[in-house]
Amino acid sequence: MNPPAARVLLDINVISEPTRSRPSPAVLAYLASLPADASYLSLITLGEIETGIVLAKDP
Repeated sequence: MNPPAARVLLDINVISEPTRSRPSPAVLAYLASLPADASYLSLITLGEIETGIVLAKDP
């Protein structure tokens, strides 16, 4: 029997890192290394993303 795959709960700081003007190469590498089916967001993080979108100025 195989052990269960590791799952990762990502925080808003990690999720938003790629959008920064100078993103951390370490964080970008970490995100790239994660399997998509092992990465999760909490409802709080989803709410923070939604709030950021609503409050963002139009370009």
